[in-house]
Amino acid sequence: MQLALIGVIIILVILLALIGSLCSPYVRFNFSILLHKIGILGIDQKVARKHLTDINEVFNSRGIEYFLTEGSALGAIRDGKLIPSDSDIDIGVFDKEALENCAIPMLVKRGFSVCRRSKQMISVIRNMLYIDIMFVTSD
Repeated sequence: MQLALIGVIIILVILLALIGSLCSPYVRFNFSILLHKIGILGIDQKVARKHLTDINEVFNSRGIEYFLTEGSALGAIRDGKLIPSDSDIDIGVFDKEALENCAIPMLVKRGFSVCRRSKQMISVIRNMLYIDIMFVTSD
């Protein structure tokens, strides 16, 4: 009985993931947050590594300095990896203009979608894992 219930849950998660991948970036973003909150989805270290490799390549090619912040920084310092139960990757940048005009278009070419924008940050998502890129000022 328990095995059948687990099978049904796995099938539902797969169906929800497929539906989520076919929707807009905003819907995928909110869907991934929901999956993280109910404990179904955690950070896949391989996916996170690929995301960070792409971020590193794009940002370095444009001379954009960046750094891990919040839970991402904590996990990297404390555990040497991202916290598996975290819901995102947190990055800080100083050059908002270079990010918006140069890096974001390059990230979109690499399969990321912009799923949230505000005065303080831009969020991008790919493979149900999103990255919050926060604008940091020196004052």
